[in-house]
Amino acid sequence: MQNVKNLFYERTEDENEVRITWSTAPTVILYGAIAVFILLSALSRQYPDYAALLINCSKVLLLVLLVFSVVYFATTRRVNAESREAMRRGNIKIEGGRLSFKSPFTCVIPKIKPEEERWSEESEEPAGAEETEAPEETEEPMKDEETEENNG
Repeated sequence: MQNVKNLFYERTEDENEVRITWSTAPTVILYGAIAVFILLSALSRQYPDYAALLINCSKVLLLVLLVFSVVYFATTRRVNAESREAMRRGNIKIEGGRLSFKSPFTCVIPKIKPEEERWSEESEEPAGAEETEAPEETEEPMKDEETEENNG
């Protein structure tokens, strides 16, 4: 299973951060399979004598693509959850792109140290939040011009 994970992503961890680098291969495989499927569909219309063979090839391709997708989502489930949690906390840095071989899609998640935690244990306020009073509203609510004309 480790070899399959290496095909989809690489996760490295040190004392300061977790770095998840997504492989470009699954995206290229997906787009390539879609292109071959479209080509097979076009060829089956162009050459009706070979339509049955081309349609069967399309069915096999779709089955392989379905199995590939299931393996992909099952393998990347944990790192996807880790990335989503970091996004929810607003604690993630994203670099690169899905189709870039030079700079692949990378998520850098800094580790939270105990003294930097977002919420302190003794209160419900965020750590480091200052106690400020809300400004009092001294303005009167705006009056509608039409109601003044109708009343006066």
